Amino acid sequence: METILSLGRGILGMAVLIGVGYLCSRNRKAIQWKYVGIGLFIQLVLALSVLKITFIKNLFEFIGEYLSIFSILQKREPSFY
Repeated sequence: METILSLGRGILGMAVLIGVGYLCSRNRKAIQWKYVGIGLFIQLVLALSVLKITFIKNLFEFIGEYLSIFSILQKREPSFY
């Protein structure tokens, strides 16, 4: 049940983002829905690969840990000697 709710929340979030983008657009007829669909498909493939393929999951965890170093360094006081 939790998975279904999580999936529904994700779909709703993507729909809201697309809807906000559509409403904020000045030229709605110029939106190329083909590219919107391709982008959503790529996002879905990436999300499923992170969840299901161990190598990609480990790669993203490594990148996240590596980038968290910058957050730690940013909080430190600068020292000039």
